[in-house]
Amino acid sequence: MRECTSLGSPFWLLVVWLIMGAMALSGALCYGELAARFPEAGGGYVYLRRAYGPAVAFLYGWKCLLVMDPGITAALAVGLASYVGYVVDLSPARGSRPSPSGRSSCWRRSTSPAYGSAPA
Repeated sequence: MRECTSLGSPFWLLVVWLIMGAMALSGALCYGELAARFPEAGGGYVYLRRAYGPAVAFLYGWKCLLVMDPGITAALAVGLASYVGYVVDLSPARGSRPSPSGRSSCWRRSTSPAYGSAPA
């Protein structure tokens, strides 16, 4: 969030967002053009094999398997977990403490008049 405030105004935030959107669109159009030109299954592997040879394509395939795909999956999991953390209060770091009655903090919060007090 600090990066957004360092731009100074919402106008510059919109400008940066539009530039990044144009870059993403140009990348998608390039991949679309490559797919139309080389209609084979394999995506980036096929394009790199045609342009730079099988050794570079082989390294790209292993890089995708060992680095890129697990990294993207981990980033998506962290993002999903942070959003779920806002919806469902399961984190002990957010102030929930065990109830003396053994009930969960979600039940206690929803049934008690004040958070943290025992239900009457």
